[in-house]
Amino acid sequence: MQRGVRPRPFVPIDTDADCPETEVDRLNATARRAVAALSAEPLRSRGDGDIGLSHKLYIDKKKYYLQPTLFVAKQHPGDVCTPAPHDKTRPYQCEEGQRYRKDCPVLIFNDKFEEVVFHRIVVKEPYQFYCNAVPAMGVGDAANNLVLATIQYFPIDDKHASTVAEIGQGWNRMTVALRLKRQVDGHVIIEQEDNCLGNPNRIDTVPDAKRQLRKCAAKRK
Repeated sequence: MQRGVRPRPFVPIDTDADCPETEVDRLNATARRAVAALSAEPLRSRGDGDIGLSHKLYIDKKKYYLQPTLFVAKQHPGDVCTPAPHDKTRPYQCEEGQRYRKDCPVLIFNDKFEEVVFHRIVVKEPYQFYCNAVPAMGVGDAANNLVLATIQYFPIDDKHASTVAEIGQGWNRMTVALRLKRQVDGHVIIEQEDNCLGNPNRIDTVPDAKRQLRKCAAKRK
């Protein structure tokens, strides 16, 4: 007993009892199945294909789930990428010949956990890059279904860190605006709007992106 409060009685856990699947469990399972179908890299375990923190949102008053991910997206049907052993002269290589690089795709599922859209975030850099994180997502304009996503990436052919202190040097962050448009059949169209924020940009937080959007809106008035 602590502070005069009687501890709760011990209740043994029945390990044979069925544990009901939660909303998060169903969404994670759905997202992993979707990534497995869209990824060029075979997913060998639950740890392959990074599933970020999902977000529940409403588009025109209808419930959906927004799921950021990191994986090697197929460039065409049947595309396969088997990661080759690391080579300092040409790192991030697939055994099939193409470069090994992850994108930062966004998936949206409806309230029945069905995929309704897949969008690969477009980054207009003059080099090939590897997306290693989606640090943040936020609402840009709730009334007009605008979502902001901050992604993090680095050039795959730049000199790589050789010490702990060098890790993170050369990583870039960029925030993009994604307009979500619900269709009559329940599917969603994602339009990436770069006219205000620019592409690429070095806006590394959602609040900074929102301030930039407000400046653009004020200039149009």
